[in-house]
Amino acid sequence: MGVNVNGMNALMRKIEQLGKMNDQVKSGAVNAGAEVIKKEMERRNPSSQHKIVSQQQRADTVEIGPSYGFFTAHFFEFGTSRHLIEIKNRKIMSDGAKLYGKTIDHPGQRPQPFIEPSFIDKKDEAVKAMADYLRRYLT
Repeated sequence: MGVNVNGMNALMRKIEQLGKMNDQVKSGAVNAGAEVIKKEMERRNPSSQHKIVSQQQRADTVEIGPSYGFFTAHFFEFGTSRHLIEIKNRKIMSDGAKLYGKTIDHPGQRPQPFIEPSFIDKKDEAVKAMADYLRRYLT
C-alpha cells in the first residue's frame, strides 16, 4: 500500500536543492507521516503482547507493521476458519484449566483488522504531517 501526493515532483525538486540535507529532510518527513499511522495501528492492535514497529528502509521509505515475533498478526487481520488441532509429541493438551485430549476442534477466529484500517483512516493525516514537516524546511 502506498500514498500518491499531487505536486510531489515539484516538492522533490525543492528538497533536492537542499543539497546535503535532502536525505535528512526526506527522512524526517517520511517518519512524521509514518508515526501517525503507527500510532493508529498501535491503538487498534488486538494483541497486548506484541508491538507495532516502524523501520526506515531508505530516506523515502518506512515500513510499519507487526514486530517479527508477532507472527499471528495475519490471523487477527484476516481471521481463521474452523480447523482441527492435533498434538503430536504429548499425550493430552491443556490450557492449564481444562484438559482437551489429543485433538481440538477449533471454532476459528473472526477477523479483527487493524493494519489496513489504520492506513486507510490515517493516510490523509499522515500526508498532512509530512507536509507540515516539509513546510518548516522549505519556507
